[in-house]
Amino acid sequence: VTWTNDDTAAHTVTSGNPTDGPDGTFDSSLFGPGKTFSQPFKEAGTFPYFCMVHPWMKGVVTVQAETMEEEEEETQEEEETYANAMSSDGSVNVEIESSIPAAGEEMSIHVTFTDADGNQIQHVNYDINAMQDGTQVLSGEGAHEHEGEGMHTTDALSSDSPVDIEVTILGIGLPDDEANWTGPQGDAVSLQVVPEFGTIAAIVLAISIVSIIAVTAKSRVIPKL
Repeated sequence: VTWTNDDTAAHTVTSGNPTDGPDGTFDSSLFGPGKTFSQPFKEAGTFPYFCMVHPWMKGVVTVQAETMEEEEEETQEEEETYANAMSSDGSVNVEIESSIPAAGEEMSIHVTFTDADGNQIQHVNYDINAMQDGTQVLSGEGAHEHEGEGMHTTDALSSDSPVDIEVTILGIGLPDDEANWTGPQGDAVSLQVVPEFGTIAAIVLAISIVSIIAVTAKSRVIPKL
């Protein structure tokens, strides 16, 4: 995997996360604008990383084993769902892609924030929570996505029951500059993943507007690295 610094400031690509710090798997050291850093991944797994200089900049590399058969890929296509809903002012489109809930398994939730033209919105601050059968299986408060998309994983689920997901947009801006955040603040998007139907029903909740969003399902195969 190769990272290119398209910014005007120097950054690092350091394995680990801002909370626990580097885990020692890989580290680019500081590299400047226009420079690149490459890291080989020879084993399957999930590898989180962040910038030591700007810790709110983070990401995840997911490496998939090459032994997956075509039939397994088709099964995976059928087990992912998609939905999108706009904020109450129409400025932020929240896209949610999720795996189907299954007893004893974690559920992956991919969140993307885009504007009305489909461009990803940088520096989105939000809360994300998920409930199943009255039990909280995901609690993510004060999340920040530098590039406008993030991946979340629930605890292992206790059943195949539907999972209720709520994403609350807190504002757009740097996480340490809340006074200057722009965009919608406090808008909540509620979704439910229903295993029986394999689709997500989305409802945008706002103080004075309740918009029911039509939902479509799509399939996606995770590419192999």
